[in-house]
Amino acid sequence: MGDSQPQDSKKRAVYEAWTKEQSDALLDILVESAHRGWRDNSGLFSKATVEERILPVLNERLRCNKNYNHYQSRIKWFKSRWNAYSTLLKFNSGFGYDNNTKKFTASDEVWDAYIEAHPKDAYLRTGSFLDFEDLGLVVGNGVAVGRNAIGLGSAIDARTIGVDESRGPLIEELNYDADNEAFVVLGQDNPPLSGSKSPQAFTEVPVESTQRRAPAKRSRGHMNYEDKIKIAIEEDIDEELEDEIETEMEIELSDHARQLMEAAKIIREKAHVDDTRYTTVEEMLATFLIIVGHNDRYCNVRERFGRSHFAASQNFNKILRALNTIAPDMKVKPTSAIPAKIRESTRFYPYFKDCIGAIDGTHIPAIIRGKDVSCYRNRHGVNSQNVLAACNFDLQFIYVLSGWEGSAHDSKILSDALSRPNGLHVPQGKYFLVDCGFANRRQFLAPLRGVRYHLKDFGGDGRHPRNADELFNLRHASLRNVIERIFGIFKSRFTIFKTAPPFPFQTQAELVLACAGLHNFLRKECRSDEFPVEVEEGNVAPDVENDADILEYLSQSELSQRNEANIWRTNIANAMWQNRQISETDQDDQAETAKIIFREVF
Repeated sequence: MGDSQPQDSKKRAVYEAWTKEQSDALLDILVESAHRGWRDNSGLFSKATVEERILPVLNERLRCNKNYNHYQSRIKWFKSRWNAYSTLLKFNSGFGYDNNTKKFTASDEVWDAYIEAHPKDAYLRTGSFLDFEDLGLVVGNGVAVGRNAIGLGSAIDARTIGVDESRGPLIEELNYDADNEAFVVLGQDNPPLSGSKSPQAFTEVPVESTQRRAPAKRSRGHMNYEDKIKIAIEEDIDEELEDEIETEMEIELSDHARQLMEAAKIIREKAHVDDTRYTTVEEMLATFLIIVGHNDRYCNVRERFGRSHFAASQNFNKILRALNTIAPDMKVKPTSAIPAKIRESTRFYPYFKDCIGAIDGTHIPAIIRGKDVSCYRNRHGVNSQNVLAACNFDLQFIYVLSGWEGSAHDSKILSDALSRPNGLHVPQGKYFLVDCGFANRRQFLAPLRGVRYHLKDFGGDGRHPRNADELFNLRHASLRNVIERIFGIFKSRFTIFKTAPPFPFQTQAELVLACAGLHNFLRKECRSDEFPVEVEEGNVAPDVENDADILEYLSQSELSQRNEANIWRTNIANAMWQNRQISETDQDDQAETAKIIFREVF
């Protein structure tokens, strides 16, 4: 008799499904634990807390045997349930929540339109959701919902400033009046009477304090144009010297100074920012550029310009709001013309003739405090904001959406960008290139999965494409690389984004949009973007095996559209491969003909 086959000692564990009673009990225990302050600084329950304090209570109360893996599975289910609730209330106007009936409320027209677009959420219309508030307390802070997201659209979501913005006087505009024993604003008329304690003492100034001492006469020989400007202002010299000054300024100003003055001119005209008594718009803009371009701090800017810390902060925020005001005008709109990079290359034309750019996300380090820390932590364990950007092949931004939590998936942010009133718009018949992190659709062409894709995979001898799928992925990656280049230029130009900007998070999100608009301006005015392309590890396209990791639910119409997009992509790949083989055959024929001619001649 032969030896019997050894039996596998490892048996697959039987999964015990969570019952409604167990789920409700776990949620109640988590709510009580949150009120007791058992969560850590990131707003989550640590593994030790769950195993030592939470699960023993649950197992003893219900006579069950739940472990930490069971707990993680149920927390994931809680998050998906809370995400459905928060998405309903955040992205759709007309919905509310009744605390008495514990139901979501809306008119029939609003419900019909929402259910038509989200068939899987039909249960939200009639059900009662007693756990809405409890889920918000337990997992609401650990789910990415984009509560702070702002987009660069036709009407920007960021804060702006107006022409007649009311503000108090700056520190440098105040002077102490000994007679009135009060701080007064320089440069006002009708001073108050001596000894008056009226409120006007804080807005007006005696005439004596505004009188300037006449400057001493100086020789104008061997003076540069800056000294001549000072004399022109102080001595009110004739127009001939003023013309001489302007001529010398035109000669000595560098290209960067011209760009600074041009940007300041646009800010004056479109954002209606005016010079203060002692600070020009050019100085405000220079302060902003030094901070974002060199990742400098207010203390260094204060020493450089001789301003107070308060004045440096005011100047920075003025320019930030002004740039957010004019940023929509600086964004690039897609055109119907075929991009030159595609039109002039046989590798891309005519296969990508309707492509207008590329879309991808990038992570920017962020400073987060309080209970929202956990949902901003990305898969590398770093707190960040996930920024979605669309650009053209001329390295200019078409659309930017900032402020999303670092744990959010790129496809979720893209859905948000498409659903916003002034969000991302794809012209009819056009499309963007995306990586494997997005679903393949007619408007967003993704590479083929399970096939070599990255450019480094095709480098070296003997690693050329071997079939139609690999050839398509190679050319797709070569063309989509423009989004990696613009991210590299953006972070090299504005080095403040290489570390977490030291501002409130809302300002961090607005800063991305302001710098995106400024990038487009500099791209038009200065074409020498000689910055290294820094491809981050986090930007590498994930190897997604199926579409279930990207979309939770697909309706019948969406499945049909997906299948049509896949067929369209396959046809492009086959056309590329066939034309490549024909081209190689022609090259072989030409080489053989050349050899025959060579033999006949020689």
